[in-house]
Amino acid sequence: MTSFKGLLIRNIKIYFKDKIFFFTSLITPLILLFLFIAFLNQTYRNIILSFFPSTGDVSSSLVNGYSGCFLLSSIMSVTSVTVSFSTNLLSVQDKYRGQLSDFNSTPISRVILSISYYFSSVISTLIICSITLIISFIYISIVGWYISFIDVLGIILVTIILIFFGTSLSSLINLFLKTEGQVTAITVIISSGYGFLAGAYMPLSETNTILRRILMFLPGTYGSIAMKNHALSGCINEFSSLNMPSEAIDKLKYVSDISLDFFGMDVSLLACYLVLICSTLVFLALFIVLSKFRKTSARL
Repeated sequence: MTSFKGLLIRNIKIYFKDKIFFFTSLITPLILLFLFIAFLNQTYRNIILSFFPSTGDVSSSLVNGYSGCFLLSSIMSVTSVTVSFSTNLLSVQDKYRGQLSDFNSTPISRVILSISYYFSSVISTLIICSITLIISFIYISIVGWYISFIDVLGIILVTIILIFFGTSLSSLINLFLKTEGQVTAITVIISSGYGFLAGAYMPLSETNTILRRILMFLPGTYGSIAMKNHALSGCINEFSSLNMPSEAIDKLKYVSDISLDFFGMDVSLLACYLVLICSTLVFLALFIVLSKFRKTSARL
């Protein structure tokens, strides 16, 4: 336990000691937040306005609140995963800098060493995502707040699960990386493509049937769906109070990715949680097992 604590503190200190790297990891989701507000805000507004014959049928606060909540769900479902790939770089850096060889020559077990990298990445990612989430909540409180306390807790819970999911996935991938170029390539690919693959940037309902069915096999998609359920349910309930036809409400849930199906079976919020948690545990178990039994020459 003493070795683990020491390694954990060491890894976290190294990450935050590099001010430029930390600032880059933090500013990336904030830039994404700005881009969403600048370029996709009107797209989300148009989704809602298309359900009403005139803009006078719904308050601007509710429309802006829906857009802001969709933005929050997109930002957090992407940031929680992609930032973990940045905060988890130390394990590979130690590998190509030769420091991992020094650790392997000590009595510290490979599992303890690997888990220290894992939890230091979780803690660092949690700090960055907490800052992003607070800023997102402030933005929503300005444009229109319709999120219940229970859903706030749900958003926080899904964020935490996604952080563990992203760290488990990045830790597993990093086992097979040995150079800085490989790390950079993987990080760029994940950062640029994950949001589209998880259905976070645009509703899955806007994609064609074949692509949507493919994306429904990816665990990250269920994180995005769960986040949207918690972020948008308050707005949906408010729309229901406007005496909208039940068919319109069902359609609104569908285009908001709240009500989706997997080959004809409805995807519930509980199912999203189960897929995320099970996927996280599987990736984490593979990471631990491979960390323990990979050859010394592979260095983790």
